[in-house]
Formats: sequence, C-alpha cells, structure tokens
Amino acid sequence: MIVDGVPECFLGERNGGHIDFLLWGRSFNVCESYMSGALYAAGLLANFFDAGWSVQILMGDMDRAQYFASRLTRREIKKHLRIMIDTVSLLPVDVREQMPAINWQAWRELGAALPCLSRAQKDTVWYALETLVPITGYHLRQYRAKLPDLFAFRM
Repeated sequence: MIVDGVPECFLGERNGGHIDFLLWGRSFNVCESYMSGALYAAGLLANFFDAGWSVQILMGDMDRAQYFASRLTRREIKKHLRIMIDTVSLLPVDVREQMPAINWQAWRELGAALPCLSRAQKDTVWYALETLVPITGYHLRQYRAKLPDLFAFRM
C-alpha cells in the first residue's frame, strides 16, 4: 500500500545474507534467514502491484502529450515504474515462472527506456503506461485468486 506517495513496504537488495528494506518510511536491514522465501516473494509482489496501481491512478485519463508535458506527474510515475522494474529484477525466477501471462522480459527492458531521451524510449514508456501496466495489474489480480499462497504474508 502507498501512504503519502511512499510505499509502506519496499523490499530492496540482498546484501550478503541480509535484506535491506523500507517499511513505513524507515530503513531496515534484516538477516535473510528471518524472512522465508515465500514472505520475501509476497512482499515483492505486493510492492509490484501497489506501484502499478499508483501509476494507473496518477495517469488518470492523461494522453501522451499531457504525460510528456507534465513535469511533476511524470516524475512520480517514473518513480513508481522504477520500483516495478527493480522489483522484477529481485523477484525469484521460480515465482515469475508461475505467472507466465506477465511479460517479465518487457519489464526488464523498460528500465533502459526510462530516461526517455529518444523517440524510441518515449514510445516504449508510453506502451508500458498504456498497455503493460494495466494488463500486468489484471494478470496479478487473476494470479492472486488462483495462487493465493504466492501472495500470502506468512513466515
């Protein structure tokens, strides 16, 4: 869940048996053995879904010209897209393989386009906003219903 524009929980990088993460605006470093793989994956999936939901809320009914002309909204949307991209890179392969309808490769490739310096990068980002984010959210909701254990917060 997002509170005041900040994710309640953002799981970050693994560092030598420890996991750095942000929880309600505070930074923590926890020994990886305290967090089960299932809990870690559930946190990543929740983070991924919430960031995508935030993108959709911020986009509203903006068209391409409005998006690229916007300074503040575009910056916030890019921040949430970056969270999604980073989360995909941290999500275990076996978890991604259980959700084949999600285009994980497109999410990995989106990171290179985020600077939006060229027309091709802008096209890629716009595709993500118009198509990739909504369809990914749809599939995540479907998978949450079909694979509830994957999304469950349990130690």
